[in-house]
Amino acid sequence: MHDTQKRSGPVGRTFRLRRILAAMGSVCLLAAATVALEAPTAHAAGTDYYVDCSASANGDGTQGSPWNTLSSVNSHEFGPGDHIRLRSGTSCSGYLQASGSGASGSPITVTSYGDGAAPTINNNGAQFKNQPNEQSCPAAASGRLLDFPESAAVVLQNVSHWTVENIAVTNNAPEPGMNSGVLVGATDNNTYTGITINAVDVSNVNGILDRHAAGRYSSAGILVQSPDKGCDLSGHFDQVTISNNTVHDVKSMGVAIVGGDGHDAKEHNTNVLVKGNTITRPGNDAILVGVSESPMTEYNISREAGWNNPTIGNIAAIWTYTSSNPTFQYNEAVATQPAGDKEDSGDSQAWDCDWGVTGTCLYQYNYSNSNAGGFFLDCAGCVGNSSNPTIILRYNVSQDEGRVFAPGSTAKVKMYNNTFDAPNRQFTLAVPDGAEVQNNIFVGSGLKHELPTTSKFDNNLWWGFSAPSNDTHAISKDPLLVEDSAGGYGTGTTEGTTMGETSGFQLSTDSPALASGVLIPTNNDGLNGGKDFWGNPVSATAEPNIGAYNGPAQAQRWTMFNDDSPQFAYDDSWGHLTGRSFGDYQGDVHYTKTDNASVTFTFRGTGVKVLTETYSDEGAVNYSLDGSPVEFAYDATVSAPARRAQVPVFTRTGLDPNKQHTLTLSKASGTYLVIDRIDVTG
Repeated sequence: MHDTQKRSGPVGRTFRLRRILAAMGSVCLLAAATVALEAPTAHAAGTDYYVDCSASANGDGTQGSPWNTLSSVNSHEFGPGDHIRLRSGTSCSGYLQASGSGASGSPITVTSYGDGAAPTINNNGAQFKNQPNEQSCPAAASGRLLDFPESAAVVLQNVSHWTVENIAVTNNAPEPGMNSGVLVGATDNNTYTGITINAVDVSNVNGILDRHAAGRYSSAGILVQSPDKGCDLSGHFDQVTISNNTVHDVKSMGVAIVGGDGHDAKEHNTNVLVKGNTITRPGNDAILVGVSESPMTEYNISREAGWNNPTIGNIAAIWTYTSSNPTFQYNEAVATQPAGDKEDSGDSQAWDCDWGVTGTCLYQYNYSNSNAGGFFLDCAGCVGNSSNPTIILRYNVSQDEGRVFAPGSTAKVKMYNNTFDAPNRQFTLAVPDGAEVQNNIFVGSGLKHELPTTSKFDNNLWWGFSAPSNDTHAISKDPLLVEDSAGGYGTGTTEGTTMGETSGFQLSTDSPALASGVLIPTNNDGLNGGKDFWGNPVSATAEPNIGAYNGPAQAQRWTMFNDDSPQFAYDDSWGHLTGRSFGDYQGDVHYTKTDNASVTFTFRGTGVKVLTETYSDEGAVNYSLDGSPVEFAYDATVSAPARRAQVPVFTRTGLDPNKQHTLTLSKASGTYLVIDRIDVTG
């Protein structure tokens, strides 16, 4: 959205949303709530309690006589070292609400026992507070009475030292609302510490999708919520870890840490870690990390954020607001949905430093691919007064994206040593005054707008179009990447790997980008700097490479097979088209309109990659490698409201080079499945 006067707030970010919230009064977490529960019973220290919701009778919580309802859990006060163990393979209705606190090194743990699938808590919209319909914030907020029902499958409210792990939760409420999978809440003036949500599967949360609706930021797969700053309550959290969770198919945000309904908080959270989570098809943002001091967000994956949301508004895949010194590293964001009826009509970027951010907002060593709004949004000034942070974007890889957007920002932006590979796109580089843009590789088809003359562009490599005249020491040569269009959906950012499936973005022999960069004095700044995207060191004294790769030259190594190569075996439903003007490899494609139609590609090598057309009339593809279904099916239309050719949609590496492999693709949905080319390495 180019008109900054139309933007406001951390999510949705429009003045319309602000007017709605102002008219309703600030939505605040309450200082107290009346909970209709039986009086909690005393606990024995370090006790295991068992829950089997398939048991015919309610027992005493021992393994031989387990509880069979969550109400038995909710009526008990737990203490340090206690374990609440839910039987695997079972499903419990309702919600689990924490009572009592653990201790440092001795948390209260909700987990599973026995064999089978993770036990499921299915709330179906039951409100955990059961408070009267109207409650009031203190007069300092708005003084207005508000209806504030909330619902979650697991509720950790005003407690410390709890761990939730190895379970599944759903909350498919009959009506959309402030519904979450897991809710971690503070509603008073205390500091709560030691909260861990780990290896939890969250799905089917019927939250709030509408960008204009109050409560939009009070529903998520996993929600950490402090009181709205306007409520004049200082409750917050210390030592919050959200790790290794899978959140998918939720009509809400994926993971969110907020104040009130997406506002600021009086006190900010500390020691926050969001790590190793995979968020797939959330209806809104995948990960939002707000109201926190120096939070770390790393090794997370966002896929198809904004999925199937008719009122998507302005979202981003993984972003922050009102946090100080946030760091985002080793994350992946893929195929965030367009915010309007066409690309570049709103947000939908991979990354975003938004309003209220202070200190240094750092994005480094991240990978993004085909996010509809592009690579990055600087919205530090989107509420009318910027907090003037320093924004550092370094050693990231961006594929099939061409947009860096900073509407009216006064942030100091330093963007260096990134690789942007978008050969079929024009670039929008709307950086703020005084921005420093250096040592980047831009592969594209042109510039949509002239570069701002009030910013410093120096020593960047431009390929596919003429270098802009105001880039001092611009290089206009082919960067000779190891492989064009090198990444692929589902690349992954698992800790301890080198993100090998992106190695095609490295530089090959004779690349003009080798040792051609200018020194960036602040690169070795103590913020995990001094290295490139793949972990190669970056010297503080020797000239670096241009782009995200700083290692030695690599050999180009992929072999391309056109769709008419003999390695392809099509069934009878396929047709062949030639002479199209869409940029097909070697000018032709195979296509089918028949569901379940398949093609098998036979090869030897260590890796395989499918590149084909994406467009709005194409749907989901099922993949099978060597006879086994691949982990997920990718919908080829999600990032392509406009037709694109030779888009990488599937990549697998690490295969046995001595074995003959087969890759089978079959049409699952949509009008067409198109096959253009498959590349093989090794």
